[in-house]
Amino acid sequence: AKFGIYFSDPTGKTSLVTKNCITALVPIPDKNQGMTFINNNPVKLFELNQEKLGKEVRDVIPDYKTRNLLPTPGGLIYDENMIYFYGSDLEKETKWTVGKVVAYDLNGKQKFVLGGKHDPNRSPGYLAGAADVAVTRDYIFVFDMNIRLIHIFNKQDGKFIDRIDTDKLFDGQRGVHLMTYVDNNVLAIVRATKPTDPDKVFMLHL
Repeated sequence: AKFGIYFSDPTGKTSLVTKNCITALVPIPDKNQGMTFINNNPVKLFELNQEKLGKEVRDVIPDYKTRNLLPTPGGLIYDENMIYFYGSDLEKETKWTVGKVVAYDLNGKQKFVLGGKHDPNRSPGYLAGAADVAVTRDYIFVFDMNIRLIHIFNKQDGKFIDRIDTDKLFDGQRGVHLMTYVDNNVLAIVRATKPTDPDKVFMLHL
């Protein structure tokens, strides 16, 4: 489906900002602002007025030609003044698909990158893909749908902590979505492979 971003002024008059397909819209509740990106365009910061998208404030992260990371990102998460941009990319040197999570502050300064390099040995911390991400008080959980692992990294510096084999935990299912819960808990919502089977919810804790 195609969606548009509209600016609504105090009189109620609206004007179209863009008619492209929105990939993600993430609110920043403590600042009454929200971020959005559209395909490989810049991540933009907007004001939020009475739960409506207001005027554009500025670009937070430049477009793919400038940022040189994740030309086709899959998602965006905001947590405690940090932005986590994630998805899969093709490594130019090896032509292998790799997963990446790129952490930025709200000024668009890059802090660290998780993954992004092919590793035939699949060493701890290697991401073959990044389908979903959850950020807790201390950790970053990344679901890698290609090699069916959940990787856990330190939230402060991006260092690898641990990983979970989802083949054993989720019976090989790939439709896994992560959701941040209280403290360092994460809920893993697993879609059933058959329409007649129920979905499953697991709680992950460190």
